[in-house]
Amino acid sequence: MKLTLPVRLPWSKNKVPDAQAGFFMGSNWFAMAHCTGLRAQQPRLLKCHVEDVTRPEQLPQTLNEVAKLLKMQRLPWNIALEWEKYFLFPKDAPQLPKEEIAAAMAWIIRNHLEFPVEEAVVDCFDIPEQGRMAKQKKVYVVAAQKHDVQSQARLLHEAKLSLQAVDIPELGLNNIASLLPENKEGVAILYLPPAQQPACLQISCQNELYLTRRIDGYFSSDDSVDGVDSICETAYRSLEYYQSNFGQNQVAALYLAALPKVEQIVMPQLVSQLNVRVKPFKLETVLPIDTPMEPASLHASLLAIGMALRPVGELL
Repeated sequence: MKLTLPVRLPWSKNKVPDAQAGFFMGSNWFAMAHCTGLRAQQPRLLKCHVEDVTRPEQLPQTLNEVAKLLKMQRLPWNIALEWEKYFLFPKDAPQLPKEEIAAAMAWIIRNHLEFPVEEAVVDCFDIPEQGRMAKQKKVYVVAAQKHDVQSQARLLHEAKLSLQAVDIPELGLNNIASLLPENKEGVAILYLPPAQQPACLQISCQNELYLTRRIDGYFSSDDSVDGVDSICETAYRSLEYYQSNFGQNQVAALYLAALPKVEQIVMPQLVSQLNVRVKPFKLETVLPIDTPMEPASLHASLLAIGMALRPVGELL
């Protein structure tokens, strides 16, 4: 998926083949990542970086300076929208040519939006077929306000970086899940992010995203985690839904992507309440990393890494 951008950037000639940068903006920090080996489907993480933002008005300058320092200024960049900047709906797809579905869905979801549909940028991606009895194809619909998408484009423009795509965190996580050894059989990833971001559970199989759910009430601090019961309940219901609604076998594993202290609290609860193998997510076991990083920095960079892993076939 690529949200349609109203901005054409003049320095697309600077794109570097086989490598991409990913970017994600947190509440008062940003993360960036550089992956290569994409066309040969042998990805590597060359570097990633987390930067605190103390002066938001200087964000473009800071981004430009860090990109130059890390020799990432000539890469094509993929940005993940911030979680609160878009809506995501599963909907029945109208029987139309694929290129017309997004426009049709904008009208269908207009009453679900908190802004006029005329101000929306809408795109769709397919949900795999839901069992033999399914009568209608379904899609996930993404809707964001135009000015939020434009602000992402403007940030990269002012930082003198080449914007390739604006995407959503869920598809970045799906790019991560595609690296897992159980991807061919079916795999779940439970992402418990740094504070002030929603938790997210996703189930995918053979690179296709079947189900994604945000989990309300999750909050973590240095010594406690709120919302563990809600996390376990959502995971249980989602795994059951995946089997019954899609006619699939149980996933081969559920991976917990969390900071070490959070993992110590949540992992035993998941193991005791779920009838599935639960494993800690360790990025270095599925993606070669050229520059060693602390677990906290890798975890904060996970969505940026997912953006840097965006399938290059989508660009052709």
